[in-house]
Amino acid sequence: MRILIFTLALFVMTATVVHAQARLGTPGYDSYEAGDYTEALKHWLPQAEAGDPDIQTRIAMMSLLGEGTEKSASQAAHWFMEASKQNFGKAQYQLGRLYATGDGVEQDKAMAFVLWSAAVENGATRSNTDLGELIATLTPNERTLGNQKLAEWWEAHPLPVEEVIVEVDNRTAMQKFNDWLMSLMPEGMVSTPK
Repeated sequence: MRILIFTLALFVMTATVVHAQARLGTPGYDSYEAGDYTEALKHWLPQAEAGDPDIQTRIAMMSLLGEGTEKSASQAAHWFMEASKQNFGKAQYQLGRLYATGDGVEQDKAMAFVLWSAAVENGATRSNTDLGELIATLTPNERTLGNQKLAEWWEAHPLPVEEVIVEVDNRTAMQKFNDWLMSLMPEGMVSTPK
């Protein structure tokens, strides 16, 4: 039994390391880390066009910073939007910043509200601060518009729903305690009422 547990643990550790190394050892990542942004872009564009939201976000950041391509906030907005539609929180946060400032897109506080709200739901916690500050500046009409656009966003880009099966134990705490107490008693020591 111990050998089986050790073997399984070794397998899990190896699989995790191999997966991480495979991602880091790809030509696009290696080129980017070496500072060869043009080469990284060459490797990543097909993946971005195929719909990889992480790669789309990386290309958007490269466009925003002018790494391997012309500096272009509008090109960055395009790639951030592609990843945002897939509920990729990091992209939603960055695109929200562009809408808040009007950099590369027409300034739209309601859209910044939508994207930062979605980003929070998708794990980009950095959005919390920006969202809070934005909400404090919105007029009642802008808040209403933002909430309408947010409802439309979720309708068009719903979060995946995971089915969770929950077993409910309707016994009272006293019944559970009694069952636990009875489990401690040796067999036959206490008779169970009928």
